Amino acid sequence: MLAPVNLTVLLAALIIGFAAETCEARLAPSPPSRVAIPIRRLAGQAESSLHPAIVTAQHVNRAHKRLAKLTGRAQPPTHDLVANIHRAVANLPPALQKRYTASEGFSPVDAAASVSNALAPANAPSFAHSVGLAIEGNDIGYVGDIMIGTPPRAFRMLMDSGSSDLWVGSESCSSDGSSDCGNHTFLGPMSSSSFKELTDTWSITYASGQVTGKLAQDNVAFGDLKLTNHVFGVAHNESSDYSANDIPLDGILGLGRKQLANQNTATMLDAMRQSGLIQQAIVSYKIPRLADQQNDGEITLGAMNPSKFTGSVVTFPNVNTQGFWEGAMGAFKVDGKDMGLVNRTGVLDTGTTLLVGPPADVKAIHAAIPGSRSTNGVDWIIPCTTTSVLSLSFGGQDWTVDARDLSFLPVDLANPKGDCTSAISGASPFGGATEWLVGDVFLKNVYLSTNADTNQISLARLS
Repeated sequence: MLAPVNLTVLLAALIIGFAAETCEARLAPSPPSRVAIPIRRLAGQAESSLHPAIVTAQHVNRAHKRLAKLTGRAQPPTHDLVANIHRAVANLPPALQKRYTASEGFSPVDAAASVSNALAPANAPSFAHSVGLAIEGNDIGYVGDIMIGTPPRAFRMLMDSGSSDLWVGSESCSSDGSSDCGNHTFLGPMSSSSFKELTDTWSITYASGQVTGKLAQDNVAFGDLKLTNHVFGVAHNESSDYSANDIPLDGILGLGRKQLANQNTATMLDAMRQSGLIQQAIVSYKIPRLADQQNDGEITLGAMNPSKFTGSVVTFPNVNTQGFWEGAMGAFKVDGKDMGLVNRTGVLDTGTTLLVGPPADVKAIHAAIPGSRSTNGVDWIIPCTTTSVLSLSFGGQDWTVDARDLSFLPVDLANPKGDCTSAISGASPFGGATEWLVGDVFLKNVYLSTNADTNQISLARLS
């Protein structure tokens, strides 16, 4: 059974989010210089004592703050985020019951992972310039290892297409409310003979935390790609969002465009492009799904891995001028029915778990999903057994979302065929905005590639 809901604890913990925003069909580019890293899951803060509806509200708050950052709007006020938590608590159902049996319901693997937040390691990549992606919990985040220093040591990094800076914790790192930055891997002169700290300072504020520090030089390797004396950040102070022992990462590797960079130095991607290690500033993602039990997540630099996708590649312009990856969207469909939503854009963001859009759009989509309901028009419940298929249009083609991905967590973890919190949420602080934040709920269903040289986004169907 779930522990009783303690509102004081919830309000203290859950307002804080974890995060750091003309087409053609053609064959995939495959330049000879490329690198791939397996993506693996994160083991995040323990949420097992919280009701699944509250966990969903936490991720919604994170997404709302991230959408504000990605679209250049003011951050939602704290009282709105508090209201989201109050609303989730108030809407907890007094009794839970089964509704549909059309599918097998919520994956038991995902349910167990949502409690343990274990890190599911990735398979070792076989494609050049690649790093594996490990999976956090029930597909709530993804990390990969890069090597830094002399001797080289592995640093577990959040791979984030919605930021552009690289940083890891300093050996002298301190955190809010504590003397150190927890049980993580740190960088400095004691651990690396090639490390050199510079005098320039930097700071970054993400959707849910902040870090400050100095620039430094050291050797950085992404798979088989190696940069000598690369300049990046070491954090001397981290908020508890990053320093807590149960946060499964040592830093963040931003893979957005250089306009997002706060450190006033070449991004890792730009440095590799300028040094000739890769021929194009391409980043390609195969985001894994825990329920598939394939552990096949991967990031590749400089190319697309042809073993990860099938058919032609659809390429379309990036319409965002701030450095994020955003595409014009066409039709939204549920089970083939057009929802009539036009002139929308979507920020494709690997650092966001959910799909977040204007409340009216979200309401229209849920109205087409049998058994869905909401008491406020923002947060939704759907049957865990839903077989409805959502599709989003980018580049003139429809891209479907597996019905399993529409359910974020069961309202009652003991009843995986009952009600689930929806993975599609309305962004109430943004009123009539037309932007969507398109996170991993969608990205698990496509092969994503971004090209900073051409300022284009490519999608392909998974093999």
